[in-house]
Amino acid sequence: MGRVINYIEHPFGKGDLTSDGVQWSATVDTTTADTDVAHTDSPTIEPPDTGKIIELEFGLTAAFVGLFTGYSAWVASTAYVLGNFVVPSTHNGYIYECTTAGSSGTTEPVWPTVVGNTIADNTVVWTCRGIDIKWKWQACNKDGTWVDLLAYETETSINNVYVERTMSGRKPPVTNFDSIPFEVQLVFQCNRLNQGRAKIKNSGYIGVIYSAS
Repeated sequence: MGRVINYIEHPFGKGDLTSDGVQWSATVDTTTADTDVAHTDSPTIEPPDTGKIIELEFGLTAAFVGLFTGYSAWVASTAYVLGNFVVPSTHNGYIYECTTAGSSGTTEPVWPTVVGNTIADNTVVWTCRGIDIKWKWQACNKDGTWVDLLAYETETSINNVYVERTMSGRKPPVTNFDSIPFEVQLVFQCNRLNQGRAKIKNSGYIGVIYSAS
């Protein structure tokens, strides 16, 4: 075995200093529903020497938000058809699908906040729906096949305020992810068309113990 090296890198740290020490990558949005999108910031971890990985350690943070774009606010005394979506006049983090066509009432209903629950609105019936985002981190040997570091995590009924999520811990080497250099990427998807957004925090780090060639 060659020299054992313990290497740590903050691959997403970049840009000018900030007063609070927090920096974020550019944002990336989902497109087609239930379809993976890879964040464009996908750094290569490339220590001074190449070699075989003994153990890895991760502390990676991303933030996610629901966009709620393209959904109109509820309107009184209006005809709605099946499949129409509205949001309350006061945003509550949910969208509502018309599941019985009709005309809305003169007073805005008390919107349920449990996904799947319904509310009658004059002759319209609305069903509560959520905007869900699934995310995971992946890695691969350079020009290799991507390997999931963890299974998908799901943020259900995500709001229009960013939530931060951190993946941390150790991982042994596996096929297609067992040598230096390697790449990492954030992959995410949303259950609604064009409604998910993600960004990556600069404080994330990657540590690798490896046997130098």
